[in-house]
Amino acid sequence: MVVDAAGGWTARVAAGAGIALPLIPVRHQLFITEAIPGVEPLQPIVRLVEASVYVRYEQGGLMFGGYEDAPRVLGREGLPAGFQIAALELDLGVLRGLVDEVAAHFPALRDAKIAVHRGGAPTMTPDGRPILGRVPGLDGLFVASGCCVGGLSLSPAAGRALADLIVDGKSDPDLAPISVERFGAAPRDPAALEAACVAQYARRYTH
Repeated sequence: MVVDAAGGWTARVAAGAGIALPLIPVRHQLFITEAIPGVEPLQPIVRLVEASVYVRYEQGGLMFGGYEDAPRVLGREGLPAGFQIAALELDLGVLRGLVDEVAAHFPALRDAKIAVHRGGAPTMTPDGRPILGRVPGLDGLFVASGCCVGGLSLSPAAGRALADLIVDGKSDPDLAPISVERFGAAPRDPAALEAACVAQYARRYTH
């Protein structure tokens, strides 16, 4: 049994076995400010839906991240071999633009000093849902990917359900609705796949 849970490399790993998976890695960015007076650990996590941004406490300051309209696509075939997240090109201007949209709600963000600016490479799918389960066409191959920027929250349940499927042949909940088979076997136009995945990322909270 093999589980392809290679994140941004998932599609490239599957392609090595002759399997095409509809996944596109895109750039996601966030920053963490230096400490801000009055910001406390128990203050709530906030999502501002119209702007598709999130804000929460982190290290005495605020973590701010969001979903831009035109994210950078990091490769239609998946991340290249040898790629390192540390080499990901970042653009603070994108986040500054999102801050401007919500500054009336979080004025402290406008002038706060930034302690950390980082990015990641989450995988997006054409319908905005993960791909989890058996991969048709190759017995013993399973996939756990397409987190759509929800990997940390999904991973415990996804890991347990997939383990049950591998060991027992079934899981609760049933993973069929989020298996790759939902996309059918027809070849996918690369440009159309990219457009669909980008659309799912853009302004994520408004879907």
